[in-house]
Amino acid sequence: MWESATAAGDTQEPVVRWLTQAARLLRDNDIAVSSAHVIEATRLAGALAALRSTALPGIEELREAAVTVLCNGAEAPLELIDRQLVIGDVLGAVPAHLPVPPLKADFEKAVKSCRLEKNTQEKILELDLREAAHLRKSQLLHRLNLLGIAWGTTADSGGGKQGGFHEHWKLKWLPDFEIRLIEAGTWGNTIEDAAGRRAHHNMRDMSGLPELTQLLGVVLKSELPLLVPPLLQKLQQISALARDTLLLADAVLPLAEVLRYGSARRLNLDAVEQLLGQIIPRVMIQLPAACTGIDGDAAAGILKKILAINRALGILQWPGQDESWQKTLSLIGTSAATAPLLAGLATRMLFDKSSLTPEQTGDAMRFRLSRAQPPGESAQWLEGFLYGSGLLLLHHRELWMILDDWMSSFSEEAFVDTLPLLRRTFSQFSPPERQKMLDLAKHGAPAVETQPDGDWDADRAAGVLEFVRTIFQSG
Repeated sequence: MWESATAAGDTQEPVVRWLTQAARLLRDNDIAVSSAHVIEATRLAGALAALRSTALPGIEELREAAVTVLCNGAEAPLELIDRQLVIGDVLGAVPAHLPVPPLKADFEKAVKSCRLEKNTQEKILELDLREAAHLRKSQLLHRLNLLGIAWGTTADSGGGKQGGFHEHWKLKWLPDFEIRLIEAGTWGNTIEDAAGRRAHHNMRDMSGLPELTQLLGVVLKSELPLLVPPLLQKLQQISALARDTLLLADAVLPLAEVLRYGSARRLNLDAVEQLLGQIIPRVMIQLPAACTGIDGDAAAGILKKILAINRALGILQWPGQDESWQKTLSLIGTSAATAPLLAGLATRMLFDKSSLTPEQTGDAMRFRLSRAQPPGESAQWLEGFLYGSGLLLLHHRELWMILDDWMSSFSEEAFVDTLPLLRRTFSQFSPPERQKMLDLAKHGAPAVETQPDGDWDADRAAGVLEFVRTIFQSG
């Protein structure tokens, strides 16, 4: 009966062929499918087509029949069918006799010159920008990104070379990039012209400092010098009128990284340096006020900005900037209105810069972790103070003892309330750091050597005792 039904006409043949291929694909992947499954799936697809008033089952009817009968209702095997039978992995090709668009021809010429291969498998590419051939590859990939053709994406190297002279890319060619190349031809006949016009169009629509700064970095790496002056002019105009300190802060690190890559790409970046010289002092002056009167979520966002500014200043190494930055951190760390998280971070950074001695740091820690402070605020201050690493506690046992005394003074209720914050703080440390802290908590820190007392003046001590006695009596 099945053979007579299929032999009645050719209308069922595409349905039977497609479902048979789906069944064979599932069998190849160790999923049990019989001929009876194919027969029932064909009947179900025909019934669905009749219910929807269509002459033949379409792809939706076939997919629904396959997942119901062949896949026993499971969605996971359907993904395999979609990938192989609906989408496919065969790349098409344009016939050789058809004329090639100018942008496509320039792209193929650039790819051949850079010795790149359009591979559909992901590939890691390491570039040394001091070599001319590698510099051309970097420029091409950045220009393609400006055109929306993300053939390569920058990646961090786990253990490879670092610094301004090296770039790490992940390359993967996708079939739809051929279509995007044709669409990008509206911007110009060469990759350089098209990328420049597309970037100029994007610049006109941008009004935020961070996105303009990011565009400037890509333009410089793409070697599009004609676009740099208008970009810098717009950046200067927006930064001069900007009132939000945090928006200005977002632009500091990207601009510093632009200067960092300047020597590798032999660019004249005097205008970028002048722009940074205008932005950094404003950020330093206004940042302490931005750290006051904010909640925990806002403080967490500003924490990342402070770290970014600190990294940028480390890249620039400008004379006098470090001293000004330490004054800003001192205002943030000592103000009572500053969010505890940021005050703790500022104190830690001042200690790392040797602006605070271990004794001064211990005094600040005692004050912030004293019983007079709410446990929640003390925990937030500690989170900022230990942000990124707990080695400070391991190398300075006095600070560890202050922390130990603070936690020992908790009541049961206060300990339960503070525990989530403490767990979040200590979860950021590496396993070896946590293990060493656990050992310290179990066995205790070694005794700190005390300096011998100087000469004891009994007469002066008696005067002090008499004065204290008078205070108590008068109270």
